Amino acid sequence: THQFVSESAANRVYFVSAPVSYCVSGDRLWRYSGYGFAAVQPTVADLPVGLPDRVLVADNIRAAGTRFTSLPPDLQRNALVEFSLTLAARGAEVAVHSAVQVHNVP
Repeated sequence: THQFVSESAANRVYFVSAPVSYCVSGDRLWRYSGYGFAAVQPTVADLPVGLPDRVLVADNIRAAGTRFTSLPPDLQRNALVEFSLTLAARGAEVAVHSAVQVHNVP
């Protein structure tokens, strides 16, 4: 009975196991899981608060350099999630930039 908002660009469908979220809070990057599917992305207040469903991935993140962006799919490429963050500790900084391909999900 579920109806997708738009059709898949290449008429494909993918089945997944469970949602996972990554959130920056203060100077920490957290990974959340075990919260089930929802029609919209849950807010941080609605995500789990303890182990094993909330895990610290990194700390000492500079909030000013943090960015998460999602780009929708088109006929030339799949959707992308891009992120940039800067890790800072003991006077040194490392900038991390990456793009993750989201397979052609409607």
